[in-house]
Amino acid sequence: MQNSGCRIFTTVMRFGNFELDCATAELYKDGRRLKLQDQPARLLVLLASRAGTLVTRADIQETLWADGQFVEFEHAINVAVKKIREALDDDPLKPRFIETVPKKGYRFIGAIDVEPAQPALPVPPASVAVEPARDDEEILEREFALPAARARILFIAVQVVYLTIYCLALLHMHDVAVVLAEAGIPWLAVPMLVGAAASIPVRLYLIFTVGLGHPAAGMKYRRMLPYLMPWDWLWAPSPFLASSAIGAEWALVMSILLAYPPISQLILMRSIDHPRNRRNRQSPAVDNAVTNRR
Repeated sequence: MQNSGCRIFTTVMRFGNFELDCATAELYKDGRRLKLQDQPARLLVLLASRAGTLVTRADIQETLWADGQFVEFEHAINVAVKKIREALDDDPLKPRFIETVPKKGYRFIGAIDVEPAQPALPVPPASVAVEPARDDEEILEREFALPAARARILFIAVQVVYLTIYCLALLHMHDVAVVLAEAGIPWLAVPMLVGAAASIPVRLYLIFTVGLGHPAAGMKYRRMLPYLMPWDWLWAPSPFLASSAIGAEWALVMSILLAYPPISQLILMRSIDHPRNRRNRQSPAVDNAVTNRR
């Protein structure tokens, strides 16, 4: 993981009437320290240390978050950039400091004066510097990752399970409507069946992006996660729609089992998108390029 620009010397960067202490990630304006949270501050150090160079969102993710840490990176990056712009009073439409490169990342465009300070030890990544000490269990959980191929197969199997449930519900939509009416919730039939139909292409999309090893599969899944996980849990009791055929006992057992896939998908995608597996992954385009050179 790269550090946010402070490698050999602690450095003070000046741009406009701002000063940025690279060693402590503290931002000053006219000598007065500005309140800027840790993550936006470290992102500002990263951008300023690469002034004039495009810093991709993938670079930001790899630099600011620990290996194996699973968060909604897209949203977190957007929030961090917004807080930086607020601190710098920078207009995204007419930027003086932070330029957005659509769908790629950001570039620091302000003129910087750098003042090297005394030699210092390299500043460790924030995951080491600012986070409290983790116990052994937390460290092992963060470092755990299944082999990418195995995690990919299991993830696709979960999608197939959901596809099967959706298709069965649509094939027996009349029976589903009857069961829901008998349960006193007839209004639920239409949104449930429409949601099942709409979810089929989503599952197919996940199957193909993960199955084909798309490098942004993890990022795409994280965008869907806030909507997909609650939807999966809503479908956990779906076996009770067939309780007249399989019995209430089996419906209960299957519902309990279906409560776990939303969590298992998260764990499996964390393994698929783990930095160790990403480093071992080579895209078909690279393979083709090597073959063509030969």
